[in-house]
Amino acid sequence: MKGFLRYILLFLMPLLVLLIAMEIFLQSIPNNYKVKSNYIEKHSEAIETLILGNSHTYYGLNPEWMDQQSFNMSHVSQSFDIDLAILKHYLPKMTQLNTVVIRLSYDSMFETLSETNEHWRYKDYALYTNIPLEYYWKHHSEILSISFKENLKRIYKYYLKSEASVTCNPFGWGMDAHSSQAKDLYKTGALVAKKHTATSKNLFDDNFKTLKEIADLCLQNKVDVIMVTPPAFESYYLNLNYQQLEATVNTGLELANQYDHVSYYNFLEYWRFDREHFFDADHLNERGALLFSKMINDIIHK
Repeated sequence: MKGFLRYILLFLMPLLVLLIAMEIFLQSIPNNYKVKSNYIEKHSEAIETLILGNSHTYYGLNPEWMDQQSFNMSHVSQSFDIDLAILKHYLPKMTQLNTVVIRLSYDSMFETLSETNEHWRYKDYALYTNIPLEYYWKHHSEILSISFKENLKRIYKYYLKSEASVTCNPFGWGMDAHSSQAKDLYKTGALVAKKHTATSKNLFDDNFKTLKEIADLCLQNKVDVIMVTPPAFESYYLNLNYQQLEATVNTGLELANQYDHVSYYNFLEYWRFDREHFFDADHLNERGALLFSKMINDIIHK
């Protein structure tokens, strides 16, 4: 029996060493979460405008084109509960903060990261940030959170092909939705609109409570909140469910009416954005981000 166990251990040892090595290699790859976490830890006391949200604000708002000392803490698929956790963690250190910009997209009120097929992204917060969220044990490991095949691809691309792994600028804006790689706006519009249309309203009340908690927290700290529904291409907004969109817009209007320090702006169909400003049907490219950033900058200075 002991001989059999020794044989098993000898057989498993190389595999264990391989997995440990993979984990070390993967965690050593630079990424957006590391970049943003390092920046906000070092410069939190200087930040005047903090941008929160998902990919719509990640690609849509570039702090370089805003007058105040601004930082974009948005990430792909980031939901309101994570926005709140970021504020709770960093607000005590952000002595110069006067404005929080947060997106209120068509799908925002009807999802949380934990309830989507993007839930694996929790590992990026667990491994590379100091944000306190409800993590599972697997979130503390790359190899337990993502498929073996995908991890091999990441190692190959970074270590063997020297492909860039950081896709945001130093101020947190996503640079990889470039006009030179734009998607078919009409094909992506209907598909993404359908994907973003909720099959259940179960998360609406919880998300509304989270938004109110964000508003209350900012009120206590004398910070203004600007809520924005970002621009989208017509192939997207013409395929949205009216009831879901109405509930989203009404949420912004209700909070703006309830709190003096909260304002809401709906840019979903805003006329100044046309096809040259979009990477795909619901994300701005660098041209769109320039225009949108300047518009939000003007709102901040009102």
